[in-house]
Amino acid sequence: MRALVLTPKFKRVFRKFVSRNRKLQKRIEGTLEQMNKDVFAAHLGTHKLKW
Repeated sequence: MRALVLTPKFKRVFRKFVSRNRKLQKRIEGTLEQMNKDVFAAHLGTHKLKW
């Protein structure tokens, strides 16, 4: 199982972004929770990268 690692820089940028746009906070947090459960869920629109 994969786990998301939220770096201090991500947390700082997230707080700054959310302070400017409060409406997106719940949406972003929901997406992060979904990514924590299944990174490759179809509704997230993620894909494998080619090497």
